[in-house]
Order: sequence, then C-alpha cells, then structure tokens
Amino acid sequence: RIRWFTFLCRSPHLLVRTMARKTIMMPKVKMQLFGLLDEDGDQHLSSKEMKKFAGLRGFEGSNDEWVAEYRELSGRYGWDRRGGPDVHQFVAFLSDKGGPGYCDDEELMTYCQNLEFSDNQKDEERHDGEFQARMNLMTGNARSPVGGLAPTTPARDANRPPQATPTKAPHPDEMGRQKMECPRCGYKSFPQWMNDKAHCLKCDHVL
Repeated sequence: RIRWFTFLCRSPHLLVRTMARKTIMMPKVKMQLFGLLDEDGDQHLSSKEMKKFAGLRGFEGSNDEWVAEYRELSGRYGWDRRGGPDVHQFVAFLSDKGGPGYCDDEELMTYCQNLEFSDNQKDEERHDGEFQARMNLMTGNARSPVGGLAPTTPARDANRPPQATPTKAPHPDEMGRQKMECPRCGYKSFPQWMNDKAHCLKCDHVL
C-alpha cells in the first residue's frame, strides 16, 4: 500500500499526483477538524462538541431536539453516548456518503477555517483583557488591595493656585498599537513590550 502511494506521488502525470496527495491529505483534514472540536482534549466528542459540528452543518434545533438527534446518531454509529465518538468513529461518520455527517473536501476546509478563526478571536480577546489589566495596574486605575478602594486624591486648597502636573512619558504599549505577525509561530496579535522589545504573546519570540 505504501509503495502504491509512493508510485502515485512520483508519477509524471499531474492529475495522478494530485489525486494521490488528496487521498493522503483528507484524513488529516478530518483529524484536524476533530482536534478543533475536541475542546476538552479527551479524544472524544461529547454531545456538546458534536452539537457544535451540527451547527456548522446547519442544525438550528433546540437542546431537546439535539438530544434526540444525538441519541439516534449514537445508536446508528455505535458511539458511547456519554463519551461520544473517538477520532476513528468521527472520521467514519464524515466518510459515510449516505449519512448526515458526510462532508466533501471544500466543506471540511471551510469548517476548519471557521473554527480556527473563532479560536483566534477568543485568544485575542483574552490577550487584550490581560493587556488591559496590566495597563490598569501601571496607570494606577486598579483597585487598592487595602480596603478594596482606589486611591483617593487629597482635596486642594481653594485659595492655592493649581500646580502643573508633570507629564509622564507614555509606555511603548500605549503608542501606536498595531498587530504584528510572529515569524516563528505565525500568530498575529498585539505584541507585549518587555525591556523596550516587542515579544509575541504566544511563543514569547522577539519581533
């Protein structure tokens, strides 16, 4: 079997090579889709995770309707109702041309791209929240650890002329924030400044 794939991939005919590479690639795409749906990493797709896939397929029913649908799918394909299908059962589910889970190549790639985009959005929102929390600590807007109140400014004498507040140089993080793509891991985000150097939020590589 390996020799057959090797022969096809080395064939001088472009059509034969393309078909051979697609035959090898598509199981990887199905496994990639499985990994994107497996949020808890237990190597099984629970009812909640399978409902996410059903939503990609256009399912818009209620929770009760999905419970009935999931029970029917579990009985039809022999899944464990508690754990859900493993990667091999999920790939077989996607490959069943007569079943509701069959997906062609374009659909698989679209689903993977949508899930990756959604995960990247969640990561950026989390990183932005962490960045804002650090900025609050730096600018003194964080709540005081004593008494749980922010520090108060003493009242100024009405007869005393106001004094000019010394200006503080802005931190590099406050100047011209712009997303940068890490050359090492390819993650695109707002960089974290440390020692006047921009670092990738994902792999800490110096940009």
